[in-house]
Amino acid sequence: MFVFWKRFFSTLLAVIIALAICFAVMIVGVCKLGSLQGERTFYLYSASSQAKTTKTLGLSDVFHVQGESVHFALLKSMSANEKQEYAEKIAKTFGAEILFLEEVNGVVCFYAYTPKWTDCVRVEEWEINLHIALGETGGAVGTPLIFGGF
Repeated sequence: MFVFWKRFFSTLLAVIIALAICFAVMIVGVCKLGSLQGERTFYLYSASSQAKTTKTLGLSDVFHVQGESVHFALLKSMSANEKQEYAEKIAKTFGAEILFLEEVNGVVCFYAYTPKWTDCVRVEEWEINLHIALGETGGAVGTPLIFGGF
């Protein structure tokens, strides 16, 4: 009888460890922008401006993440060329290519695509899954787009 319980608890422990590893891998997969430092926002249920946003993920939220963004302060004011170089550096981190850019009210938005991520949105004729916005004092990076301002 002792051998039965020993095997039972050994098997139970192995299952719990396997589930914990699967959950950890899933969480890492959810945080696509994990290498960036800043204030993180997750978009739940939708990859649009209609998404529910949260700063922290609960256990059930992990299954509903449709995108995320990271907001950060810039160390200095950047010229247009410096913003371009900085955006290219960020895009390179994710294996992305910048497809086009636009400037609105002093914020330069870079729209990019990386084949590493399958989810994307269509902006005109482009498929976009990485959005980089750089302003005067701060910036943001989002996937597939940045929602809620930058």
